[in-house]
Amino acid sequence: MTDLPQTDEPEAEDLAAAEPTPARSTIARIAWVVLIFLVAGFAINHVVGVATYSDTDTDRLMLTVFAALNVYALIVLLIPYRRRVPWAWGVTWVSIAMFAICPLLVEPPIGWFYLGAAVVMAAAQLAALPDFRRG
Repeated sequence: MTDLPQTDEPEAEDLAAAEPTPARSTIARIAWVVLIFLVAGFAINHVVGVATYSDTDTDRLMLTVFAALNVYALIVLLIPYRRRVPWAWGVTWVSIAMFAICPLLVEPPIGWFYLGAAVVMAAAQLAALPDFRRG
């Protein structure tokens, strides 16, 4: 019998154990892209709104708060949410709740648009939940 040479290459089982997170499902990936698209679009919209079409201090303050919250939500979506850190899924609901209460704060046509965006964001958020439960 001859001894086989030892190699430093990891076995297939070792590679599987070293994988940090399982592959993201296609549905969760689409949901993540939808959330990023909406949050980034609203962040840009609110920053531009502060600079261009806010007439009063109240409008400027509201748009600034919305812009800051959207930038924060975008950072959460791009880093911890992508890594499926459990708290990121929960924190993302803050942004969705902000959009959902807009009909109470903003005139009807715009407020209903924000409510519609909140419904789409909530659906995307729920579509990503199984991936957060897996790991």
